[in-house]
Amino acid sequence: MPCHMHDFGIITRTDRIPSPAAKVMLRAIKTSSLPIYGRKLEVA
Repeated sequence: MPCHMHDFGIITRTDRIPSPAAKVMLRAIKTSSLPIYGRKLEVA
């Protein structure tokens, strides 16, 4: 499965479907955005 790394270090498949690790990272960022940054982050 061809992959590449984004600027933030998240490795995704070249067909643009997030890897399982990317999904975990995005959920963690979404969960922590309100208490840390004071705003809710919406991610797909």
